[in-house]
Amino acid sequence: MKRTALALAAICILAVGTASANPIPAEQLYVSFDPPNRTHSTYPAPGAMVSAYVVLDFEMGILDGFSEISFRLWATPGMGSNYVFHSYVPGTVVGNWETGITIVPEECVTTRTMTLGKLRFIYEGIPGDITIEDHPDHPRLILDCEEPAGSWIYCVWYHGGVGKPAIQGDCAVSPVEDVSWTAIKGLYGSE
Repeated sequence: MKRTALALAAICILAVGTASANPIPAEQLYVSFDPPNRTHSTYPAPGAMVSAYVVLDFEMGILDGFSEISFRLWATPGMGSNYVFHSYVPGTVVGNWETGITIVPEECVTTRTMTLGKLRFIYEGIPGDITIEDHPDHPRLILDCEEPAGSWIYCVWYHGGVGKPAIQGDCAVSPVEDVSWTAIKGLYGSE
């Protein structure tokens, strides 16, 4: 019984230490072709106009709102033409979608799931991706609404697949190995 209690205490200490040293962000950025539905792939006909929406979701996160967010988008070469990004957030937009964009709302945005903007283009018939990349100067930056603002990071849940399945982002990656309780008990013998 003592060994089991010691083992559980050690696991708890390691888990708390790992979580505080390497937080796993729950604020998610993803591409959807039909928000608020989480439709990460679309299969348009060549010549069709496509809208890829960039969505921020902190439903599972710890933030109550954001006052700034930065990201960059990448599109498979030859997949589309006439790309135009339009922000849905009232405020200041610095940069552009290809080199890095920072959106600074007029006031704190507290909507738990929000479409930040859309990238419209004409599909040329070549399957490809719209991926969310790190901003070169402010990678994965999201600022909260506190005074002074705290810096946080977001993860990418899904990129957008055009004419193909979407690529999963890094939100689902976990440093914890998925094992059963029986397997954990087996590590310490049975009592």
